[in-house]
Amino acid sequence: QVENVAQALLKAKRIFTTGIGKSGYVARRTAASMTSVGVSAQFVHAAEWVHGDLGCLEPGSAVLAFSHSGNTKELCDLTSVLQDRGVMSAAIVGSSNGRLCELCDDVVVVPCGEELLGLVPSRSIVAQEAVTNAILSELVNRRNFQVCDFGKNHPGGNIGNLLS
Repeated sequence: QVENVAQALLKAKRIFTTGIGKSGYVARRTAASMTSVGVSAQFVHAAEWVHGDLGCLEPGSAVLAFSHSGNTKELCDLTSVLQDRGVMSAAIVGSSNGRLCELCDDVVVVPCGEELLGLVPSRSIVAQEAVTNAILSELVNRRNFQVCDFGKNHPGGNIGNLLS
């Protein structure tokens, strides 16, 4: 599943990550990490798509959605717009029972067990981060991205000092 998502993302003209709540934070970090390894990506909060951000979508783009339940209304509603615009959709979800499993082109299901107090996203975001890291590894490997390439994208801070 991770390999399919990575392959589809590499074919995309533009990549967008999206989510709400704690899943949105993981989506934001995913876009930032993709960019640091040379894969241009942008985060869009799931609620913002229908308030003008749909304008950035073009055929050949890809949207990677994050939702623990797989039933986040804003993301489920977005999938029909993506199909109409020729945009590939993928999702990282915590349950194979979520609607996104049926609505997206590619899905990675990451069950994580019971959340803190049965509600607080704690385990699910760690599971989403693990999948994100697996996708990033695939992107790095498939693009033959090397440490010297990373150094060009990250010349600042301690990492920049180590790589210069």
